[in-house]
Amino acid sequence: MNSTIKIALCDDHVVFRKGLMLLLSNESDLEVIAEYSDGESLIQNIANLQADIILLDINMNGRNGIESLKQINAIRNDLKVIMLSMNPPDLYGVRSLKSGAYGYLQKTVTEFELIDAVRRVANGKKHLSDEMIDLLLLHKQQDANLLDELTDRELEILTLYARKLGNKAISEILNLSPKTISTHKQNLLKKLGASSIEDAVKHIKTT
Repeated sequence: MNSTIKIALCDDHVVFRKGLMLLLSNESDLEVIAEYSDGESLIQNIANLQADIILLDINMNGRNGIESLKQINAIRNDLKVIMLSMNPPDLYGVRSLKSGAYGYLQKTVTEFELIDAVRRVANGKKHLSDEMIDLLLLHKQQDANLLDELTDRELEILTLYARKLGNKAISEILNLSPKTISTHKQNLLKKLGASSIEDAVKHIKTT
């Protein structure tokens, strides 16, 4: 590995992305070489991306982070991805690791933990917080959580419903038709054994 760790950022919130870039660039051994505002543009450039680490947001408009992660691994399994999210680890953490991520960080993480995670992953190690370790052990000991039965798209839609968004707003965010959103809604309700979206969102924690 080169002495300088090359990093690519993918997040649809420009203020957060620019702040992250400034923070990382203050470290002499870290260099941000690319930034993307959505998963689609990242995937379009992934074949020639000269990065060691990708910091990838989960909740983005259009192609979400989990979809992007799977596509990255299919094209470039040499790239190491750390997922970023506002959601707690019990919602997306285990799913991210199972999909090939090297780490999962909430956006409320400290500067120290973020930089430490980047350096650890660049050295080929997984970054697991104490909470993530507990979750992984719990998943091994217990039957799968009901949320594990949802597809990536269904879970994404459920988190958007939890933010009090309606079918029209969700369809615009995900670039899907309202009819498709309704179909996913019915499927996730059935899998969760819920009679309404209000009942369904009780299965997740929102921040």
